[in-house]
Amino acid sequence: MIEYIENEKFQDLIGKKFNMLTIVEIYKPRDRDRKCLCRCDCGKMKKCGFYDLKAEKTKSCGCLHLKKAIERLSKVHKKNSVEIHGMANTPEYRTWGRIKTRCYNKARKDYPNYGGRGIKVCDKWLNSFTEFYIDMGEKPEPKHLYSLDRIDNDGDYEPGNCRWITVKEQNNNTRLIDFNKGLAGKKFNRLTIKQLLPIITGERNRRCLCECECGNTLTPFISCVKRGHTKSCGCLKRESCINNITSKKAMNHQEPAAASC
Repeated sequence: MIEYIENEKFQDLIGKKFNMLTIVEIYKPRDRDRKCLCRCDCGKMKKCGFYDLKAEKTKSCGCLHLKKAIERLSKVHKKNSVEIHGMANTPEYRTWGRIKTRCYNKARKDYPNYGGRGIKVCDKWLNSFTEFYIDMGEKPEPKHLYSLDRIDNDGDYEPGNCRWITVKEQNNNTRLIDFNKGLAGKKFNRLTIKQLLPIITGERNRRCLCECECGNTLTPFISCVKRGHTKSCGCLKRESCINNITSKKAMNHQEPAAASC
């Protein structure tokens, strides 16, 4: 548990405003720099370093940067039909470029999963990074952990169907659902798949609810069922063991062959 060391002289600063941030609480985790919990003018709460706030390295919750970027984009001009916006080296611009190439560049390895399935980029975003940025905004921090996700996995890249989420969250919106469509009701060895189960956080593969010929139910990994690694609830192995034991007993109880004259 983190221990907080408070200092009365810093508590007098509560309520003071620095740029767009108003201090709500000041605390100092042990062996760390003093921290602030602030309320931004936009209403969001922001945690930051006290000395970063005082030195004006942190001026808002992030909305100020977004506001300035949108203002800059609103003044975008075109030169030879190309947008000039000064954001070509940003993560947001690279994301915008990637969603277009995966939908329209047939040479890409992942084209069959996007453009090959009919996924498109809406007309509003296709030729305008400005419109894409105004609709989606800046990537949350830390930016390297976030990517653009389609809420409806069969839908297009368009406003209302896209969001910034972490890579871990995006893995839960995977196309495993598409790969495993139609498996319900199919029989593999002694197992009949009854239902596909939701993906469990921390597990790389998806499970299914199966019914064995003997009437027992189990929840194995779908991949194990399809590949034949899991063939029954365990009854097949038990039957095999019983058969082996029975055959050995029968051999042991056989009468010895009659001696030749």
